[in-house]
Amino acid sequence: MVKKEAINALIDEKVVPILTQELDKQGFKYKKSNKHFIRGAKDGIAHILNLYPNNSPLVYDEDTEQIFLNFTISAFVDFPAYKKWHIDTFGQRDFTSIDYKRIVCQIELSLDDFTKDHFYSPTPTQRFKMVVQSSLISARNVNEQVVPMAQALQVEIPEFIAYFHDKTDILTLYNNPNFPYVNSLMLLFAGYTDLAKQQIKTGVQNDIETLEKMLKNDSKEAADKLKFFEDYLLKVNKVTDLALENPFIQSFKVLPSKQDEFVFSSKTKFSELLRLDLSQHVSKRSSIDIKMNGLGEVLILANKKIFKLNLQGEVIFEKQYEFDAGFDNTWSLPSGVIEGSNDFFVNNWVIKGNNEVLNLVLPKKKLKKGKLQPLNIRAIAFWEKESKYLILYEQQLLIYNDQGVLEQSKEIDTYYGAQFIMSKEWIVFSNRQNNTHHIKTFDGETLGKYDFSNGNHKYAYSKNHEYLICFNYAITSQLYKLPSGKKETLKAHPTHINGYKEVGYPDTEHNFGLDIAKFSPDSTYIVGCAYHGRYVAWKLPKLERVDLVPQAEMINLLTPRESLKSVGDGFEKVIIKPSFFSAGGQSFLKNFNFNEISNIFFFENGDIFITEIGRGKFVLTWDRDFNNLNFRKLEGILNLFAEKYLTQTTETELIIYELQS
Repeated sequence: MVKKEAINALIDEKVVPILTQELDKQGFKYKKSNKHFIRGAKDGIAHILNLYPNNSPLVYDEDTEQIFLNFTISAFVDFPAYKKWHIDTFGQRDFTSIDYKRIVCQIELSLDDFTKDHFYSPTPTQRFKMVVQSSLISARNVNEQVVPMAQALQVEIPEFIAYFHDKTDILTLYNNPNFPYVNSLMLLFAGYTDLAKQQIKTGVQNDIETLEKMLKNDSKEAADKLKFFEDYLLKVNKVTDLALENPFIQSFKVLPSKQDEFVFSSKTKFSELLRLDLSQHVSKRSSIDIKMNGLGEVLILANKKIFKLNLQGEVIFEKQYEFDAGFDNTWSLPSGVIEGSNDFFVNNWVIKGNNEVLNLVLPKKKLKKGKLQPLNIRAIAFWEKESKYLILYEQQLLIYNDQGVLEQSKEIDTYYGAQFIMSKEWIVFSNRQNNTHHIKTFDGETLGKYDFSNGNHKYAYSKNHEYLICFNYAITSQLYKLPSGKKETLKAHPTHINGYKEVGYPDTEHNFGLDIAKFSPDSTYIVGCAYHGRYVAWKLPKLERVDLVPQAEMINLLTPRESLKSVGDGFEKVIIKPSFFSAGGQSFLKNFNFNEISNIFFFENGDIFITEIGRGKFVLTWDRDFNNLNFRKLEGILNLFAEKYLTQTTETELIIYELQS
């Protein structure tokens, strides 16, 4: 088989020189790194002819013994200068372009164009994939016309050039009804300020009328529309003097109490405290993040707007998160409570108890043209002994004074799951490249480095910091006794038992990793869940393995596995329900990955723990002896804050429960 890079090289060697002879006359230059011909024009508008190989690029005619190379030329109008301005101004990428047409071209090759370095021997898997891919491509492209290179030079290329002729000015494109792609922000960028302002006002008024109808009809799309509307207002207010206001006050309506309760034991009972309507903030295209502190204050982060509410549901703080130009504002921001305090954080902002915002400004880097600097931090903490704020950002430890002034920056390699353990003055993280977990001091000194099996980059520490478990993808998890570094291995699935895979889990293409693991508060046992919904625990220090078996009634409620079986000319649905099976003289629960544990919470110093199943499907209560005491169907996803506030978040509601003393 011919290597992919060999095909690209043939295009550069055989196709590009021919096209260059024609396109060079028209002012186009070939950019090898982008595989396209480009011509810049007024207002930063670019005309682009893109070259790329087809999925099945080589064609051999057995009758004539000719070899052909098929490739695609696509023409489109792009706005690189505007896109750079958009990135620098708003910290977001704009993907606007105007696609015109694509053609499939063909050029003849000879055997002399190939060398032995162009070929490789595919594995059986690669060969099978190529056969399947070829059959799909053939079916899809059966009616696709292939244009000989000579015809492309005489007809299609001149047609592309003619199409580009009047597309050199943003205002011209804006006035063309066939191109609704040019927006008011492009007009602003190009200097058509008065027209842009006029169109902004018209567009905003139309959006207001549309939103009023959507909200009146209680449309589910209203939250998404509100999100885009608010984003747009933020942008135009940043680059104009219009000072437009959002007439839609997004509220958190307090709903009547249903006096709901969660009773996990005689000592652990949560009663409903507050029920909020979140529907104006829940968007299909962006997440909503909820945190609580020990005072019962609620932080809600929606569309990068920060709200702080009290336990009466009143908004006591509201502010849009702001960022400096040059930072990538695309992703959701991390948020939480600063350990040892009741102060919230949103990325590098600290929201203090008096609602003062402390902005721990991130250092800016020099980046290449069109590049954005990552915005999100890895971890944040307050170092009470030194009265300093600490931030892990990229590969740096940033140290700020209590007034938010950056005092020191240290280079410290940090990777997956980087966090501070302040009681030990540790920085901990996993390096997925070399499969090692690290413990470092604030000076960057390595205190410990622990190997883990490939894919086991998730980790958890016991509360007494005497144990470390590395888990996730591999069949065995690694448990370390600290600080000695003594290693033990844990198997969430007892795959060593004869018949276990064959009887219980025949789909052996998957491994049996541990998806979630947590230590009890007294560091005497571990609770976890493996692939296929295997609920397990280990007793410390001897690592005695225990299967967590729900009550029989609960097992009947777990989601079954459904598949289709070929029967004659049709298909028949096959349903396999969770059940018990025997292997090696033992009884096991056969479960499926729809029913995995999504969260684990401990109460009464580990005498009671609960497991949430399937992100908001069920909650099960267990005692220290791993007996399933009770279970309950959920309305939404559970979370626990400050050991005394339980939240349940549905698609449209937040319900807060308080632990009864």
